[in-house]
Amino acid sequence: MSEPDYYEVLQVHPKASSLIIKKAYRTLLLAGTHPDKGGNSEQTQLLTEAYRVLSDPALRDAYDRQRNPNAANSPSLIVAICPQCGTYNRVRSETGLLVARCGRCKKPIGKNPLPGKKPLKTLPNLNPRVLALLLLASLILAGGSFAWWLWQSTRDPLQHAMDLEDRGDHAAAIALLEPLSSPAALKRLGRLHEEDGKLAEAQTTYEALLRVEKNVHAYLLLGSLLLKRGNLPAAEIHLKEAARLDPANPAPLTLLAERFVKDERYDDAIAYYRRAVPLEPANAELPYRLGMLHQIHRDSDQALAAYRKALALNPRHRAALIQLGTLLHERGSLSESLTQYERAAVLGYEDADLHFRIGNLYQRLGDASGAIREFGTAFRQAEREPLLRERISKALSVLGAQNPQD
Repeated sequence: MSEPDYYEVLQVHPKASSLIIKKAYRTLLLAGTHPDKGGNSEQTQLLTEAYRVLSDPALRDAYDRQRNPNAANSPSLIVAICPQCGTYNRVRSETGLLVARCGRCKKPIGKNPLPGKKPLKTLPNLNPRVLALLLLASLILAGGSFAWWLWQSTRDPLQHAMDLEDRGDHAAAIALLEPLSSPAALKRLGRLHEEDGKLAEAQTTYEALLRVEKNVHAYLLLGSLLLKRGNLPAAEIHLKEAARLDPANPAPLTLLAERFVKDERYDDAIAYYRRAVPLEPANAELPYRLGMLHQIHRDSDQALAAYRKALALNPRHRAALIQLGTLLHERGSLSESLTQYERAAVLGYEDADLHFRIGNLYQRLGDASGAIREFGTAFRQAEREPLLRERISKALSVLGAQNPQD
């Protein structure tokens, strides 16, 4: 089986720039190849491997040489003018130029003409019309260069920084943005610092933004960053202010709920998630998180209702399917639990523990063949989980079956 062509995997030209490769990778991920969007995990791994190789200049050079070994070894030709007769000659290399001879007069090309002897061919006498065209072309080129310089000198630095960011040059974009004090420039500068992992610099930038304008977005940016840095009390202050300024915005409410989860203040987290759910009715993640908190609180009825609401919004929410199946199993609804587990199992993930649970349910429901099938699948997928394999082996032995590898 031939190795896949990474350029074909990313659907780009072999001479594509790193920016084009990055955009192609993100576009293909968002197009549905990622497992979270129902794609194939093997296709996602191939896509990620192709991006890893082609986004690294050293790995890409090595891959290009491996992909087309004749390209690196193909000789390039040098055109040299004979100093004796003016004939144009093709030479394979600069080293060969030192010993090459003219194909017409057989004189060495690499040597200067004899003293007092001029080449037979000189520059031709140019037509005045041609000279005028050359002069006009020179003037146009000079005018274009001046216009480019003038455009660069009067260009909006924020737009220039955005163009540099699109090309992946974060350092140059940051250097352009740092002297600026407009809210738009501060927001973009803070985001660039966050993407580069410079959280302290991002916090300083967002604090400067908050001094320039005290609005929901500024409080939300700073509160979210403080939450990421683990400064929970300060994050709570800024996020509550954002929620006060815009009560219809679910973002600060969701972040506040996450803040209270970090402190294990689950009652407060539940209260904020309940406020956020009706503000974003199409978001299945919010009722799912609410169901998790209810399940932690041992409130199974509320948890069941939240999980079912999440699945009504997104029937392919795998985590909600598994949690609902677990909750139903605890309540003794084995058949319904089995249904939820099997719906999660067909979403394309390899999950040995999930198949082991399904096998246990088949066994408890008296379906030995179904249990053996699921235990076999779990055993094959648990290649790197020796403890789980041991449990599966015991379950198979109870059913009088052997391990799939035996």
